[in-house]
Amino acid sequence: MAKATSKKTVITNPRTRREVKIDSSIYDPFKSAILESLKGSKGKTFTELSDDVIKIIKKKFSEFKGSIPWYAISCHRDRKKI
Repeated sequence: MAKATSKKTVITNPRTRREVKIDSSIYDPFKSAILESLKGSKGKTFTELSDDVIKIIKKKFSEFKGSIPWYAISCHRDRKKI
């Protein structure tokens, strides 16, 4: 039986230039949560943004079992796509 492959998104750490591949099915909800949190805002502290993303992901992507702060930081740092 052939193994199904999921679409990957490559994210790049702007400081180290290190690339990490994560499933797009994880990246996309985090990207949306970050954009939703920032919509209509003149800016937020990192703590405010993280707290918002945690709430949004728990509400809209409740089956997610990974580290929400890690993915929030990783997706936020990948500024070329957000």
